[in-house]
Amino acid sequence: MDSFEVAMCVVREPENRLLALRKAEGYVSQERYAKNRWETPGGKIEDGETPVEAAVRELWEETGLEADPVEVGEVVVDERLDRGVRIVFRPVALRMDSTEVVLSGEHSGFEWLHAEEFRRRLPDHNVEAAGSVRGVSV
Repeated sequence: MDSFEVAMCVVREPENRLLALRKAEGYVSQERYAKNRWETPGGKIEDGETPVEAAVRELWEETGLEADPVEVGEVVVDERLDRGVRIVFRPVALRMDSTEVVLSGEHSGFEWLHAEEFRRRLPDHNVEAAGSVRGVSV
């Protein structure tokens, strides 16, 4: 089984809503299993990178938001047996000065969601990881 680690960004705005991104329909590398689904910003941790460094980089690449790390949450593991992959999610809470999102081609939309809507739209592993960050209630 292949295994890799992903930095998962937990981003809240002043009204306590959480940032969710909608995967772009034509995004080839994710199309098979993430087409048109909501997720948090984030991505694979590169060699030599810490989860915090990866989270800051991924947030910038996917949204144009500059952010400072605030807190690291608990690790959440998602084993996708049907695809033979094990994904280790490392949540990092980030604080940013602006909420002006500029999406990359990887995503087709974004929303700032209240906890109930975040739980309804996002995959369980995103909800669990976000909830592991101190002060985040989902």
